[in-house]
Amino acid sequence: MGREGRTVLVVDDDRINRSLLSKLLEHEGYEARTAVNGREALAALAEESFDAVLLDIVMPEVDGMEVLRTLKGDPRLWRIPVIVISAVDEIDSIVACLDLGADDYVQKPFDPVLLRARLNACLARGQFHDLEVEYQKLLEEQAAELEELRSAGRGQATGLKGKPRQARVAVLVAGVDGLDDLSTPITPVQALRRLSDLHAAVGAVLGKSGAVITDVTAGRVTVVFEHPEPADVALAAAQALAVELDAAVPGWAIGVALGDVALGPAGDRVVALGAPVERADWLCQQARGHGGTLVDADIAAASGHCTEVRLASTGAEAAPATAFRLSPPDRFGDGQRPGPSGDHPAGAPSA
Repeated sequence: MGREGRTVLVVDDDRINRSLLSKLLEHEGYEARTAVNGREALAALAEESFDAVLLDIVMPEVDGMEVLRTLKGDPRLWRIPVIVISAVDEIDSIVACLDLGADDYVQKPFDPVLLRARLNACLARGQFHDLEVEYQKLLEEQAAELEELRSAGRGQATGLKGKPRQARVAVLVAGVDGLDDLSTPITPVQALRRLSDLHAAVGAVLGKSGAVITDVTAGRVTVVFEHPEPADVALAAAQALAVELDAAVPGWAIGVALGDVALGPAGDRVVALGAPVERADWLCQQARGHGGTLVDADIAAASGHCTEVRLASTGAEAAPATAFRLSPPDRFGDGQRPGPSGDHPAGAPSA
């Protein structure tokens, strides 16, 4: 844990103790500020930001207990770690301070090694708390984004009239690594940031293409394109989404498939069932860890910029042995979606 820039307030009415503690702190890389009594300490806390406080208990005017009581009762200051300074015979006062919220204590004469260890431990707990607050904030933001996506899906479901029906659609599944695999070496905060960026990109791009959201999970978003030319619309959306994800989300993957599904409202959602949904999800999973977009043969037939990729087949309908990798948008020269040509360059790069 870096100490540069961390400021500790030393509160002690004894000049020698203040000087000794300040030198110990500066030797360890901290910045030290001093206060000669509790009143001066409270004034300093009101004016300046501190990472920790070393607080003497017995002082004239305002003692350490009163400073601690005021500090822990202030919603702006209560998270600052406080280590109380005491004499060996002040055990009852130490217990009272711990009851008031002090984080630890050191006794005079000071042991530099013990002081360093206890101060570092207090600051580490504070740092963990800050990460926990950030994590909670990300959770709340993510919950709001998920609800927004679900609301969009409910709005689209309301617009679907009649009974569930069979429809020829393109299915696109966008996913990101690290959200459902505990072996992936990223932190929860990083995972939530990736998820947030994924949903933001999907909302920004696919919302403009007339796509219908059919499923939102922790690691993937599934949409369908019901359109007279679903393959062309899905290709354009996949290329635009790839540009957004490339700029913001490490480890992204997209799978796109074409075919007939059962499509219609179910409660407040739109649901799509059928082999193309499973195939798009499988293609997305195959592309994970490598990035890029994998499409099935029917989608590839609408693009002249796909390369054949041999994959290990499970024998299931949703897991064909052959897929096609869609080239990045900048490979097309003008940055536009590829037009249908039926030209499929041969090749067999590893997926």
